[in-house]
Amino acid sequence: GLGQLRMCPVNEVNGFQSYSAKGKLVLASALLDGRLKYNEEIVKHVFMCSDCGACEQNCFFFLELGDISSALKADLVERGLSMKDHMLMLQNAQKTDNIFGQPHEKRLQWLAEKPKKKGETVYFVGCTTSLARTRIAKANCNVMKSSGLDFTLLEQEKCCGFPLLSTGQIEFAKAFAKYNVEQIERTGAKRVVFSCPGCYRMFKKEYPKLLGPLPFEAVHTTELYEELLDEGQLTPKRKLSFAVTYHDPCHLGRHMNVYDSPRKILENIPGLKLVEMTRNRESAYCCGAGGGNLPQAFPEVAASIAVARLKEATKTDAQLLASACPACISNFMLAKKRSKTGIEIKDVAELV
Repeated sequence: GLGQLRMCPVNEVNGFQSYSAKGKLVLASALLDGRLKYNEEIVKHVFMCSDCGACEQNCFFFLELGDISSALKADLVERGLSMKDHMLMLQNAQKTDNIFGQPHEKRLQWLAEKPKKKGETVYFVGCTTSLARTRIAKANCNVMKSSGLDFTLLEQEKCCGFPLLSTGQIEFAKAFAKYNVEQIERTGAKRVVFSCPGCYRMFKKEYPKLLGPLPFEAVHTTELYEELLDEGQLTPKRKLSFAVTYHDPCHLGRHMNVYDSPRKILENIPGLKLVEMTRNRESAYCCGAGGGNLPQAFPEVAASIAVARLKEATKTDAQLLASACPACISNFMLAKKRSKTGIEIKDVAELV
């Protein structure tokens, strides 16, 4: 019914059922049966997806809709049917090690000192955080330093490969995965920390599928900070007297089941009042930035989804919208300009 279709952010924005999970299943079935021929029009319908996982979360038949969507994308790419914007993203990653095509040396330009060669923990920063949202990278480094954590960063870090995997470029994603694991192994790290849920999901969920078991533990920064809070190594003291609402990033929430850690951190900041949006946790609405797919190829769709979520956040009367994902933060900042809302937007690490 219509209620089921409205859980899909892309479908809610454009209204056509062919862009929903049900529509994609019909397309996949027709292609497999030969009732439909492969063509350029199908490409747009398959790739216009934020990879939010809401369809799979709410599927009555427990279908692996994410895996079906990924296989369909890979099938199209193998047949030479991919989006030019996604091909540009791949070319950028191959030339400059990041999806934006920025010079590699810019990746750690925000860092005051050269990273150590060894460390018990590696902070894997990711393309978006290190090149577009450096304030989040700095905040995380400050929190880890003040907690007395023995950590380092990869001087030669490359894209985690998730934007490539999510757009059907599987073999290229595997090459990036192999490289990054080798770089981390050289540091002797037993744990790798991610502030980007896309990188975190890629390492913890997809790297083992591509390469086998990892020789280190993968955790999100919010999980690490919850652990540090429990151990007394992290104690927020300054009072922040305002209300905040928290947006669950799809790749951290529905994809990796991390809901409590960021909320516990916010609740441990003195004076901060946490208020929830109507759609939260498993039912949280996507920001529209999923996997680098929508913003690259369908910026208008991504922006419309972000504006809808921002309106939901303002209805809580919170002064600040917090999230734990650089892509969500980026998309919300663009939506803020478009919708001219006064709500502040920050990462959880910045608040800590």
